[in-house]
Amino acid sequence: ANKCLQALIQYVEACGGGPDLVKNWKATVEIRKEGSTAGSFDVYYYDPTGRRFRSRTEVARFLRLDIPTQPSVSEQNAIAIASKKKPKTANLGFGRTKKARKRANHAQRFANLTAHMRLSLAD
Repeated sequence: ANKCLQALIQYVEACGGGPDLVKNWKATVEIRKEGSTAGSFDVYYYDPTGRRFRSRTEVARFLRLDIPTQPSVSEQNAIAIASKKKPKTANLGFGRTKKARKRANHAQRFANLTAHMRLSLAD
């Protein structure tokens, strides 16, 4: 929980706030016990009044701070090309689980196949 609070303080500072904004806040780590996500954990942040927040982003919104945005896939690809890393593929809105990644990979392969077929049929 201490590491979570330190991460929250760093995030608040990255959003333009100060560590005093989250003074006297608490964090709890709860491990999921049932379901397909059993074993994974959730971090909850509590302000001094006891109000619960499910993420650092939610805390930053509550504190009315500027939330940093992640670069889009095309921006990430431009960065990857500039640094000679493998470009990222879009997850096509399937989520972040293993099953979702499989679905996204399948959708990407299908899209590549249909594009290839269209090109060959156009000739």
